[in-house]
Amino acid sequence: MFLSLLSEDVKHEIHHVGSSVFYRRNQNLMREGTVLDAVRVLDSGWVKVWARRDGQEQILDLLGPGTILGELELADDQSQLCYITALTDVRATAVQPERFKALAERNPEVYRALAHAITLKFRDEHALRMAHHGTQRLRVLLVRLADRYGRPTPDGFVHVAIPITRTLLASWARLTTAASGKIVTRAFGAGVQFRPDGLLIRRACLEEPDDDL
Repeated sequence: MFLSLLSEDVKHEIHHVGSSVFYRRNQNLMREGTVLDAVRVLDSGWVKVWARRDGQEQILDLLGPGTILGELELADDQSQLCYITALTDVRATAVQPERFKALAERNPEVYRALAHAITLKFRDEHALRMAHHGTQRLRVLLVRLADRYGRPTPDGFVHVAIPITRTLLASWARLTTAASGKIVTRAFGAGVQFRPDGLLIRRACLEEPDDDL
């Protein structure tokens, strides 16, 4: 993730040149079609990235602490491509685009971290497009959450502190809630558990191939 690739000095400089901003749950951080007013780095909390498709909300990504928001718009000076909404209360550092570019000029590691973040975004989308069946898409998304945000538990799970619902996961995987629920139960069983404090994932169960429903 973006922030983890930076030195402590550069992290400090980002927080120095930026402003600390707070968003309550369900508040928009960014809106599709608007001009980028600031690059935001998530210090705490979770957001959903989404767009309207045929009048419905289509989840494009779920992002947590350490992520940068607005990197594509910063690179091409175009309007924002999607909505970003707080899933939880969120604390972020907002840096005006010109200030962020000046900071990157002083610190080339910022450009390297930006390149990594943009490349990762396209790789994520490619992986999801190549997952042609529901089981494959769910596996791709659960592995992503477990590997990037999971913390090991004593009983062999990883805990991802994201307030994800079955409906939210289904939308992300481009499935109905009913179809997603059947696949999770059949393919992963007790290896994926929805809890009030997040997801419990037994990482090994995601490695096992399984026929789609």
